[in-house]
Amino acid sequence: MPSISINVTDTQQTSITVGGTYNANAEPADLLLYVNNNFFTQVGGSNTSGVGNWGAGVPGLTPGTTYTFRIDMRGSFSGSLQTSASTTGTTLSPPPPPPPDFPPPPSFPPSFPPSFPPSFPPSFPPPPSFTPAPVFTDSTVASPAILNVAYSDAVVANNTTSYSIFSGALPTGLSLNTSSGAITGTPTAQGTFNFVIRATGAGGTTDTPTLTILVNPPGRRFTGPSTTTPLTTMKRFNGTSWVDVSIIRRFDGTNWINVTNT
Repeated sequence: MPSISINVTDTQQTSITVGGTYNANAEPADLLLYVNNNFFTQVGGSNTSGVGNWGAGVPGLTPGTTYTFRIDMRGSFSGSLQTSASTTGTTLSPPPPPPPDFPPPPSFPPSFPPSFPPSFPPSFPPPPSFTPAPVFTDSTVASPAILNVAYSDAVVANNTTSYSIFSGALPTGLSLNTSSGAITGTPTAQGTFNFVIRATGAGGTTDTPTLTILVNPPGRRFTGPSTTTPLTTMKRFNGTSWVDVSIIRRFDGTNWINVTNT
């Protein structure tokens, strides 16, 4: 069966010689040389046949670098791989060391008095200071707020120089004091408002969880149990007489919706 061998025969600083033997058997073969798995050259031309020796020089290499060489034998007509051989890695000779750097000759006579080492023990710089990141001690806000009624609350964090709205938005009419973390003002729009407050200090930043303030319309809201008793008749006084109420609405936190019997 076909066979081939490979070995390194000469190693220089920037070039190497590889070679070996081959047995192509009956089918003519092509010998292909690879360097670090990259095709380099075809050895001996096409249609190599019989038994013989092969060799190739590989120039342009880097001193002190390890290279792997592989020789493939492929059928000249079929192109199929017949056999292969490779080295395990060859390191080229390192470049010669630079000439020694000799110190200049000493001057005479030597200086007097002689110098002495610095005082002992030596002094060392102080260890670097550590500044912790902000830590929230109060990261909650009061909710709900009432439309057109003054609102006041605050978040509090240690090691903090400023506060800011990191994401989302406060209810319309409220504002954040960037120095104290206080949230004050009078809400002028109903709805649900989600936001995140960031505390910033010399040691970094820290964010609150997502906070929510619900702004409700003025008036008392019934929070007791629901009833399954259908409404029959509700009346209101129009200034002269009592008349039936045809539509009742309630606020669901975002919109006013009709109340219906079910």
